[in-house]
Amino acid sequence: MSVATELKLFSLVALTLIMLSGVYPLQFRGVYGDNDVGTGSGKPIPNLCTYLYCCPSFSKIINLSNDTIFQDEFHASAAGSNIYILWKESAIQYGSGSLFLVKSTDYGHTFDSKKEIAGETKESNIASYANYVYVVFASSRGVFLIKSTDWGNSFGSPVKLNQLNDVNSASYLPEIKIGASVNNVYIVWTEFTGQYKDVFFIRSTDGGNSFSSKKNLSANIGQSVEAELETAGNNVFVVWTDYTNVNGTPEVLFKRSVDGGSSFGKVINVSNSPGASGEPQVGASGNNVYVIWDDTDPNSLTVILKKSSDDGHTFGNNKVITSNGMLPLVDVSSDNKVYLLWMQQALRNPNDVNYIFERSINEGTSFSCLTKLKSSGLAMDTQLISTDARTFIIWRDYVKMTSDVLFTATPP
Repeated sequence: MSVATELKLFSLVALTLIMLSGVYPLQFRGVYGDNDVGTGSGKPIPNLCTYLYCCPSFSKIINLSNDTIFQDEFHASAAGSNIYILWKESAIQYGSGSLFLVKSTDYGHTFDSKKEIAGETKESNIASYANYVYVVFASSRGVFLIKSTDWGNSFGSPVKLNQLNDVNSASYLPEIKIGASVNNVYIVWTEFTGQYKDVFFIRSTDGGNSFSSKKNLSANIGQSVEAELETAGNNVFVVWTDYTNVNGTPEVLFKRSVDGGSSFGKVINVSNSPGASGEPQVGASGNNVYVIWDDTDPNSLTVILKKSSDDGHTFGNNKVITSNGMLPLVDVSSDNKVYLLWMQQALRNPNDVNYIFERSINEGTSFSCLTKLKSSGLAMDTQLISTDARTFIIWRDYVKMTSDVLFTATPP
């Protein structure tokens, strides 16, 4: 994420949950007392929400780093009950530093101590599938992949990704993203091809031991940035912001592969808007694919969601989520619940910034459980991750020239 984008991410220093609207027939708080929900106690809570309609609450905030060191390059991934959170620690803001990992094996109720998994690094990202954990990082020596086959307990030797040599020598951030499914590992990034950036892709079919030649997915005369990646089975979905439009306004473009990244179909202009569209995110489960972005017109900054029910072959109509929002996130659980998070500024006070959480239990047809996460500080690199058991919001909290990695989740 660019520094410019990070500077827009105000909020989430101290979360105060306020239910705004909607129908909440049941707010289940647990049977062991008020202190048992979301405090990491690990006590079993009957999952009545399996049988009754519930709106989730969120746990108390957990400070995962809890030190005075500056963290950045913060990313997270989940596979089953395992939650992996990655960050870099450096002596100066956005400088090179060591890469650390913390993990939970119980859906975020408790976390292990942080451990260093790589030395001098710059940009990084993480993906997980079953017992596999993949971390890609850039350093002064090149771009590398390291892999764990034991749920992140240990990592093998780095594999150098020579396909990314050009971006490693550049001064800009290549926006590296990584995804994994079974033995396949996918990486997308941006790099300059002449005057403008394009979106590139490589894949591995042997668990990250070797990778294909790089493929230019955007391949146009405009600037292509903010690439995001999602996988679902053998499908690979890539979205990005593109500035090729003749009127100069950016659009959100989409490309899919249905053969594990061996080939990609045509480019689809998902936003197709007269306004400026950007900050896209993509989520998928089963045959459903969801693309969300923010769209600017002279009067508002709108968050828009678009759904495909046929693996990204076609998309339905735009669904306006809010007319006052930006930097949206989307994640989809394997049982097809759709979770959204976006940033909202108060219309009369631009310094009053919150995050808004919402979910759908009918595959995006409608959304409810609108929840305001109230704050008064600067948050960066916000992550939204869902599993069948819990939904997680993780962010990097910036205070007094240092930062901490914070975590909250819905109860099981």
